Amino acid sequence: MTQTSQAVSKITGALLILGAVGTLFLMSHHPTLGTPEFHSLAEEVRGEARGNQLVHGAMIAIMLGYYFGMVLLARQVGRDRWQITLGLIFFALATAMMTLAPLMSGFLIPELAKGVAETQEGRETFRVLINMAHAMNQVFANTGVVAFGAGIALFGLALLGEEGMNRITGIAGLLVGIVLMMGMLMGHIYLDVHGMMGVAGGMGVWFALAGLLLIRAGGQAES
Repeated sequence: MTQTSQAVSKITGALLILGAVGTLFLMSHHPTLGTPEFHSLAEEVRGEARGNQLVHGAMIAIMLGYYFGMVLLARQVGRDRWQITLGLIFFALATAMMTLAPLMSGFLIPELAKGVAETQEGRETFRVLINMAHAMNQVFANTGVVAFGAGIALFGLALLGEEGMNRITGIAGLLVGIVLMMGMLMGHIYLDVHGMMGVAGGMGVWFALAGLLLIRAGGQAES
């Protein structure tokens, strides 16, 4: 591993840990509709558009960072393992879905609100559009969480036969991945803001452990 690769591995590992913490912070500041100071739903969406875009834009950046981290971790663990190859496919699907979901909420809905006329017909039309966008957001997010669960479980399975920190990360990956998949598929997890906090927390634990593995790998290669 070259010095540049070592630095990239350690920096990416640190960013995975920061991303895990940052996701929880962002979800705790997720905008919610229903503020009484606004006269209409469209007015509220327009008034909160900037903050909405910042939160969801940051979420997209974290999802892309997660995927980059998994590609680097795959190199460390061994991309020739079928679990890792299949896991990367699920992580790619999860990243795509969890990029589309915040695009719906953070960017499409505010864009739709710009052209809404403040009439009864305009408000009713916007409510239909926002319900459609929310439905699309839920489909993308649900698919993304299931795919993340599958990817995490497969990486965990690949690490399970190793020792030390790798084995701990493998066990955590299997547990987190299975809980996410089964919770979503059996309808026990609903992705409102509180549900996403739980999902982000579970995923965050595993991505933080993966970040530690990358930091350690960069340090070992240097020594």
